[in-house]
Amino acid sequence: MPKNSRIFVRVTNAQHERVRNNAEAMGYLNVSDYLRSIALERTLVFQEQFSEVYEKIVGTRPLVARKRQERPLHEFF
Repeated sequence: MPKNSRIFVRVTNAQHERVRNNAEAMGYLNVSDYLRSIALERTLVFQEQFSEVYEKIVGTRPLVARKRQERPLHEFF
């Protein structure tokens, strides 16, 4: 899928260096791929893990997780 939209974020030089170092340390070829992964993929993984723990404690999935399951995953990207 072509990427034709941009998001601009201002950071300090120190923050930029930290992000770049984190991306490199995790094996990403560039900062953009790293930030996309953090913003899109990891958020969904965390939410799913949270929902599983919540379900074990409370006995039902959180309302947000139930609504999310009604939509195909590709609609989130």
